[in-house]
Amino acid sequence: MSLEMESGTEVLEIGVARSEGKVVITLAGELDVAGAPVLREQLAAATRTEGRVVCDLEHLTYMDSTGISVLIAARKRLDATGRDLVLVGPSERVHKVLEITGVDSYFTIQPQGAPAEEDASG
Repeated sequence: MSLEMESGTEVLEIGVARSEGKVVITLAGELDVAGAPVLREQLAAATRTEGRVVCDLEHLTYMDSTGISVLIAARKRLDATGRDLVLVGPSERVHKVLEITGVDSYFTIQPQGAPAEEDASG
């Protein structure tokens, strides 16, 4: 499944794939107040399933505080079920936002294609 949300001049694309005991949500473009509600819905649905929840951020070019709050809320819901939200491959710009806001230590962050991604608890 793939969704698109217009955000100013950028489009946020959200792809959702379920396989091998996990849900992978792929984000591309800009995640801000315009796209946050759609991501919130997709993450809420993912937290109601079994298995790991992974957000692939490799093609996310921008994320503001609204996007961060959506990720934090999803992580809290998953924590309540003993699971983790894994963020994979954030661009340097997005990773910097996570660091500046201090939430990088709150999430499991994996580089794109890292073998450890499969071994993360969940």
